[in-house]
Amino acid sequence: MSNLPKYSFALLEGCTKGNNSAAWTASNTDPASFCSLNIGRKSYLNQPKLALSTLNNVSNVSTVYQYDSATPYTFLGPPEDADLKRTDYEAKTYGLQTTCTSATRSCDLLSGFGPNTPFHCSDSFSGDVSKKTWNMVYFNDSSMVNNSTWYGSQNPFNFGWAALVNEDMGTLQMDGIVGTQQGGTGFVVLCNTSVYDIAYTSVNGTIRNFLPTMSNLSVSNIVASNMAETSIARDYLRFAAAMSVGVTVRNAKDLADQLALSYSKAALAVFSNSIVPSAVPRARYRSSILVARVPAAPLYALLAANLAFVVAGFVLCCLALRDSQPAETRDVQARLSITGLVADHFEQPQASRHAKDLQDVFGEFDGKDVRVGMRRAKGGGWEYCVLATEREGPS
Repeated sequence: MSNLPKYSFALLEGCTKGNNSAAWTASNTDPASFCSLNIGRKSYLNQPKLALSTLNNVSNVSTVYQYDSATPYTFLGPPEDADLKRTDYEAKTYGLQTTCTSATRSCDLLSGFGPNTPFHCSDSFSGDVSKKTWNMVYFNDSSMVNNSTWYGSQNPFNFGWAALVNEDMGTLQMDGIVGTQQGGTGFVVLCNTSVYDIAYTSVNGTIRNFLPTMSNLSVSNIVASNMAETSIARDYLRFAAAMSVGVTVRNAKDLADQLALSYSKAALAVFSNSIVPSAVPRARYRSSILVARVPAAPLYALLAANLAFVVAGFVLCCLALRDSQPAETRDVQARLSITGLVADHFEQPQASRHAKDLQDVFGEFDGKDVRVGMRRAKGGGWEYCVLATEREGPS
């Protein structure tokens, strides 16, 4: 089809000029080469409106979708509209997959005395969630020791997340969560996020042939730098963590899984300020058409004729009921039986007279002793004959 819809996504041209690390972004002074971040005395996104509208699911450019598997993927797709619902297409986009594990116990997050709630995962990731309620540190290794990500990160990239939420709602104690002395609940999770180039097919609104391929470092650096150098998604993540801890979480694994999915959605929404819609490789529209048409006059005539048959059938039924003779009908029905045929053949002429009961036409009930015999027929064969004698009375 011509005029292919722009349901795919590609990087902004400025995002294809370097490795998109924080160091490269800070050293870049060419506005034509800006990607998503502007790093100076303060870091900020170049297109915050697009990121925020996607984060709050009101964007007319991109929407964060979830593709379920053992560990869910999140990916950027076009917002739903009437055209999208009737279009089958192949598209290319970007997606994330985040996995987290609870580290509340292994990092010794303790409910201390007074206002202290310390934790220690490593020398690079430790602190007190009662004093700094939001701790998110990015690392260049899975052991969470090397936290120098200024010059770029790996794919997948790693981060530790320790926080205190619901400070004004008392304390909650369960697996993976620690209640503090001064109110609120704290947790620690260790996570990694993989960034993917994704090709997929959408048929009748259902995602098929979902094919993720690990992105290069210039793409994963955009995601990691956006989240590490700005705080645009922090309120969303804080709210999601508070809801998970206070409402839906049942155990440490639930907590880790819900936080991982929340992070993927937030990070991908912020990443949306780095992409532009592009035409899909292939697409086709599905539409409903009228394949049969009947002129109105013949259709109404057919309906009228069918209704006339109904009326005629009803009238004939009423006439039949009015003119019916149930007694005579039963008499005829009885004479069509085997008994009626025997009486007609051997009991004439009384067999033809009216009788309330078929047995009344037999001679035995009129004082005759009727006998049936055989005689030579004119044709040389044999035929039935009736021999009638008066029944003798009692002596």
